[in-house]
Amino acid sequence: MKRLLSLIGAAALLAVAHSASAQGTVFLNNYDSGMGIFINNLTTPAPAGTYFEIYGGATASSLAPITSTTPGQAGPIFSIAAAEVGALSPGSGFDHGYGAVTGVGSSGTAFLQILAWTGPAGSTYATGSTGRGESAVWQQVIGTADSAGPPPVPGVPKSLNIPAGIIVAVPEPSTIALVGLGLAGLLSLRRRK
Repeated sequence: MKRLLSLIGAAALLAVAHSASAQGTVFLNNYDSGMGIFINNLTTPAPAGTYFEIYGGATASSLAPITSTTPGQAGPIFSIAAAEVGALSPGSGFDHGYGAVTGVGSSGTAFLQILAWTGPAGSTYATGSTGRGESAVWQQVIGTADSAGPPPVPGVPKSLNIPAGIIVAVPEPSTIALVGLGLAGLLSLRRRK
């Protein structure tokens, strides 16, 4: 009897230790929230090749990039595929599997944010981008996954609950720049004649 109680106690201790160390996870998609990524307004979907990163953490000041556990989707920088442009009518969608949120346990509350930008290949939000946009930082309960890699457990809020569409502001040419281009064109035509 003593041995049986010892085994039950050890099993309970292992179960508690495993649940305490379980990492909180979230699906890396915006389809469940219905909030798309746009360019300059809420009617123009972000084009293919628009980059974005998803950040998460235990506090708003501890946000770190989330990588995907799905093979071929690693990240932390993702991009919108051609098939995803306008998928959230009219905004663009994305789906990159799921990832763990650093510092947040299973079924814990995480702080999340998405940064999006346009620019050449290899650009980041901080450097080399031609347009930038970001979501507000929001809080939500996330799911769990074990080390074997199943997706977050059913019944627990786990999809990104993005609070609003993300607008990537691409700078428009200034009036002076447009006048300068027009004058250059007129001078070019005049020289030909």
